Amino acid sequence: MLKVNVYVAALYVAQKSTDANAILAANTPKQLVLHFVRDVGSKDLKEAWEEGFEHNAKAQIPALKERIEKLQATMGDMKSGQKLTFTHKPGVGIEVDVNGAVKGTIDGDDFAKAFLSIWLGTKPPNSGIKEGLLGGTCG
Repeated sequence: MLKVNVYVAALYVAQKSTDANAILAANTPKQLVLHFVRDVGSKDLKEAWEEGFEHNAKAQIPALKERIEKLQATMGDMKSGQKLTFTHKPGVGIEVDVNGAVKGTIDGDDFAKAFLSIWLGTKPPNSGIKEGLLGGTCG
């Protein structure tokens, strides 16, 4: 099996917890930062979002469809060294920052929860990322 590192992720929360469900349920600010360690095209990012929602928030996809499309519209090619920052502002939604420039906000706490579940849900992108984001050992 070939493992290719694409990004380093960090999750900032108001109340530290090793319980992903507690973090997702908390109506407090959260921030996810993806620091890219290799170049990734926008098409690959968009496919990764689709796959992440499908694996972790499938039942919500019909209600989130337009907002997922809005998220995808903010994505461009990412170069090694660049960052994507997603800030959940309770009562507002997820602010999308691409390498230091705010590209917009995706409305809704429901969207924020579904989006963050990509990394904290039952099927994260890889086996170690969820554990690492929750303060455990990164795989």
